[in-house]
Amino acid sequence: MNDASRKRLTDYLEEFLHDYVKMHGCSCGFESDHSLAMYNHIKRNPNRTFTTGNDMLDLKEKIVKKGDWRDFHDYCTQRCDRMFRPHEFENWLFTMPRFAELVDEWLREKEEKP
Repeated sequence: MNDASRKRLTDYLEEFLHDYVKMHGCSCGFESDHSLAMYNHIKRNPNRTFTTGNDMLDLKEKIVKKGDWRDFHDYCTQRCDRMFRPHEFENWLFTMPRFAELVDEWLREKEEKP
């Protein structure tokens, strides 16, 4: 997963990426004249990797909360190139990093539509 994908997913979760943007500033808006304070801020607020189960659950819950689950689920079923028996589709879908990659593709496609 590339930086643009991580940013897209982080934005969808309505969270901030944390990275140095200038000598004493973080991309989330935090600023400090002390290098140690900046280092500690970045260290205490690690960016998501979108490779963990917690990332998957947070994405799923945000999709549901925003009322996008049906649209996302339909997108995934159309992207799948095989037939599943009952409950196999969910086992296929809820696997990391596949789930995060599908959410990213779905969001990218939504951005491209007018």
